[in-house]
Amino acid sequence: IKLLCDICQPKIGIITGVTFQHLALFGSMENLISAEGGKELIESIPEDGFLIFNGENEILREIYKTTKKSKKIVGIEKKDFDAFAENIEIFKDKISFEACFQTKERIKIEANLVGAQNIQNLLLAVFCAKEIGMALKEIEESCKKISMEQGGVKLIKTKEGLDIIDSTYSSNPESVLSHLEHLKLWKGKKAVVMPCLIELGEKSKEIHQKIGEKIGEICDLAIITTRDFFEEIKESALKKTLTLKKEGLEILFIEKPREILEKLKPLNEKENVVLFEGRVNFDLKNFLENF
Repeated sequence: IKLLCDICQPKIGIITGVTFQHLALFGSMENLISAEGGKELIESIPEDGFLIFNGENEILREIYKTTKKSKKIVGIEKKDFDAFAENIEIFKDKISFEACFQTKERIKIEANLVGAQNIQNLLLAVFCAKEIGMALKEIEESCKKISMEQGGVKLIKTKEGLDIIDSTYSSNPESVLSHLEHLKLWKGKKAVVMPCLIELGEKSKEIHQKIGEKIGEICDLAIITTRDFFEEIKESALKKTLTLKKEGLEILFIEKPREILEKLKPLNEKENVVLFEGRVNFDLKNFLENF
């Protein structure tokens, strides 16, 4: 981050979040916070610049409190933040909310993005646009032009009407949980295909257990494509189904694309949904052509 800041010399910094995704790579939480937590960015912002913090992230809220430079904080629910969201609506293929500011101004934001996880990032961008002088109407119209692909998650429909959520570009613990929660919008069968997450360090077991619990709560079928934490996911998922008195969950370890395809084919009909989460070991476009 410091190298990039030395190159472009930013006057505005938006610090979006800190997750445990790269904990193993950075070696310690301190190193992770220094890079992803924005400390290097904070140090690079000049005195006549300003910073915008994601108030939904607990670690960033603490960093915000100790930051001495000009700063703003943006979050979804806390009405004492510089910007917050109200009247949130989540649809299968878009989101809608009102962006509210401490100036008492507000605008209706609509964007063709999949999942509630997009609200906070979009709210940060909207607030920044307002701060640098864009008119509220201009911001509102610009958000309507955002394409689904720009959000990193696509919604694809097969000929038979099965909905496919393509989130294979990237993955982190928070996005996995948010995407699984998004499946609740469908009335039919719900499935997820994903590998275990990597670079989580000492948090790996705990995070995969949380993912397992969410799978147990929501899904009818889960196909895990790597073995690393398959048992932790499976155990937590099945425990959750017992707690909820929910029957019928299948949770399987399958590596081969052809076997995954055969397992998913019975779901290929309207009102059902399959989430492909993380970097699966096959080309999804070619895979779907065989449905």
